[in-house]
Amino acid sequence: LVHGTPDDVPISPRRLEREARAAGLEPELHALTYGWRRLPVPLQRALHRLDPLGSRPRARLFGHTLMLIGRRR
Repeated sequence: LVHGTPDDVPISPRRLEREARAAGLEPELHALTYGWRRLPVPLQRALHRLDPLGSRPRARLFGHTLMLIGRRR
């Protein structure tokens, strides 16, 4: 399960997708990163190139912060 701050509800990426489908939506899930933005600029530039990995089907399941986009079918 994925968890965040105390007011977040722990939920797995697969469950997010399942619940979106149950609501009649076609889910699109992405893992987002923010921590690298606090690093020195040269390291930010190097790590920024890794951001697209968060949209890859297998990699997104291991993200800390998730964004779910639900589109009507």
